[in-house]
Amino acid sequence: MSGDLQFDGRCAVISGAGGGIGGALAREAARRGMSLALADLDNARLEAITAELRGQGVKVLSRVVDVRDYASVAPFAEEVLGEFPSIAATFANAGLLRPSPAIRPDLDTWNLTIDVNLKGVLHMAKAFAGPMADRGEPAQFVITGSQVSFIVGPTLSSYCATKHALWAYADIMRMELAMEGSALGVSLICPPRTRSGLTAETRARVVAADGEEAAQHYDTLCMEPADLAADAFEKVEKREFWILKAKDHGPMFRPRVQYLLDVAEN
Repeated sequence: MSGDLQFDGRCAVISGAGGGIGGALAREAARRGMSLALADLDNARLEAITAELRGQGVKVLSRVVDVRDYASVAPFAEEVLGEFPSIAATFANAGLLRPSPAIRPDLDTWNLTIDVNLKGVLHMAKAFAGPMADRGEPAQFVITGSQVSFIVGPTLSSYCATKHALWAYADIMRMELAMEGSALGVSLICPPRTRSGLTAETRARVVAADGEEAAQHYDTLCMEPADLAADAFEKVEKREFWILKAKDHGPMFRPRVQYLLDVAEN
């Protein structure tokens, strides 16, 4: 796919836009001269980011949307597609993280995580990816995965499993778009720990378990969302599939891949 993606004067659609990574993506899109279509389940956070950006003269359409429910996503998409004739990028960004052991899984946690992290992306793809491809203009469908899209950790079974699934889904979308010769591309953001509502919940658990000093150390491991957003837009502009900001994934991922190769080749 040749040529940089053009952002200025076009629209960015962002789910989970009320804060954290989503809010940073919205600010970066505005900085690049884009209009915005923002969705979030938290009305107060959505109103705050909307007021902030409109105060800067940015055109913003914002709606309370529950990505778990396609009946909530579909009318949002219909309105956005009618309002904005040119959509440069849709960010399927909404997500959540809840502790979930693998040995004694909590089914309520699993079902909620699947509904938000996996079905939420599926619903955004159903509502936006097809229509964007049909428009025939260069554009990008961007999925927020995680570093745990390809590495794993204990007590995070539902989060890791759903983020792994997003890697598969994004890669298949990439194959199908290439087969169609589509002008639509796909990117997968795989951020490390990034300061957001997700990490705020984790920080609270660290405080409860190990105290404030441990939590302050945890803070030092978190990337600023503005840095992630700037890097994401640079790579989306280049139509890249992988959006990897951190450089420390390799040592964690290599043993998993090596084991698979060893088994397959012997």
